[in-house]
Amino acid sequence: MLIGFRSDLEDGRHYGWLKFSRPDTLFARPFTLDAWDWNPVPDLPIPAGLPPQIPLAGVVAKNESDQPVLRLSWPQAVSAWTLESSTNLAPPIQWEYYPTGGAGVDVPLPAEGEPQRYFRLRKP
Repeated sequence: MLIGFRSDLEDGRHYGWLKFSRPDTLFARPFTLDAWDWNPVPDLPIPAGLPPQIPLAGVVAKNESDQPVLRLSWPQAVSAWTLESSTNLAPPIQWEYYPTGGAGVDVPLPAEGEPQRYFRLRKP
């Protein structure tokens, strides 16, 4: 059984879900909490039974050295999450930690012949 909830916090309204189960349908058998999650970004929904979909924005820009970079950013509410990258999305995917300074990072664009990189945010 999935139950959705919302909570009004200082930074806005947050949505989440709780997943309960029990081994049979006996009325006296209690439910147990199997899983839960919530969206740490205010005012964004969360799919029932799934992790939140955190917006990860990317634009091509120039850094302070006037070099082209891919500027990735995400909401401050998830600045403690880990950015990871991979050069291949074929299983088994090997994700590697990519250092950031909080809620964004400038990624150098690949040079000719270098593989492209894929990025994801992971909840710690």
